[in-house]
Amino acid sequence: MLLDDYSRKRRFDKTPEPGPGVAPAGGNRFYIQRHQATRLHYDLRLEMEGVLKSWAVPKGPTLDPAEKRLAVLVEDHPLEYGNFEGTIPAGNYGAGSVMVWDRGTYEVLGEKSVAEQMERGDLKFRLHGEKLVGEFALVRMKNRGKGNEWLLLKKKDFAAKPGWDAESDLRSVGRGNVNPAKLPGARRAEMPTDLTPMLAVAATTLPEGAEWLYEVKWDGWRALCFVEGKKARVVSRNKKSLDKQFPELRGMGELMAGASAILDGEIVALDEQGRPSFELLQQRITVGAKGVTPQARSHAIAYFAFDLPYYNGYDLRATPLLERKQLLQSILSPSAVVRYSEHFVGNGPRLLAGAREQGLEGVMAKRALSAYESKRTAN
Repeated sequence: MLLDDYSRKRRFDKTPEPGPGVAPAGGNRFYIQRHQATRLHYDLRLEMEGVLKSWAVPKGPTLDPAEKRLAVLVEDHPLEYGNFEGTIPAGNYGAGSVMVWDRGTYEVLGEKSVAEQMERGDLKFRLHGEKLVGEFALVRMKNRGKGNEWLLLKKKDFAAKPGWDAESDLRSVGRGNVNPAKLPGARRAEMPTDLTPMLAVAATTLPEGAEWLYEVKWDGWRALCFVEGKKARVVSRNKKSLDKQFPELRGMGELMAGASAILDGEIVALDEQGRPSFELLQQRITVGAKGVTPQARSHAIAYFAFDLPYYNGYDLRATPLLERKQLLQSILSPSAVVRYSEHFVGNGPRLLAGAREQGLEGVMAKRALSAYESKRTAN
């Protein structure tokens, strides 16, 4: 079984680590934990087949393409382990402190599936984390050990940083440990009571290059969500309240751990195939307040959040977009009603082809280092 080795090595009445449990397959999350055990090391974990495939990296990951880091394949871990932070007591396997050093999502590169690449011993992937971004590879070393020794390599791309070392950034990315003051361009300020959203320009060709990131263009209703504690109010791009039309969104504050924040996103109605349907959304918009409840039961909506202009006392409009999105992804607890709008770096044409194949409205291209401007802009 996938987690037999994990369970055999641990006594769950003696350690705070999560018990075994296999999640539904299909996710693409990654985690990196800094583990101060007998010897300091980092653990790289990639979600596969409902568990976390795990490699112990003695010297930690790097953004330096000139560095090759040993990565030893160890036992699978449950998905819940990715967010584990704490101290494993002495006398237990892996005794020492564990910190969530980085997390986010990953995408497999190339035509072969993740299972095929693992079997071949050459896994290529792109990370979308808070600290690590860009392309990496895990390559199994031949004629070494028990076949569990791999090399973790950083590819030469926009995120490469010669001389970079994981130990130069020891902040935790666990919930409650996010410090917006450390973000470039962040400015201490009261939360604005209203905000004009940033708007795009139409294009017939897709801008390409490492400086761009891409998202699905949701065919929905643009909305800003102002969160203060457990209260949330939702307004349209024309600053009209949408609270009565979409009462499901009033609970968004519960998903933000008591933060004060402004989220930018799109309200979307999904059809039975999970595709955006503006026709279904219009049925929610046009009914009176008394008709919202029955409509909500038959036409569920979701809020896809894609930007974070303000968070916990800091105006982030001058912070680069990629930094804002990574912070948003780390603080948002996704639910059936509120979701993070995934972004992709460097594969716009593939995303556009997929959007066309699924009959979606299009693709958004955004400059990764752009500021948040309350106007229509080619950024």
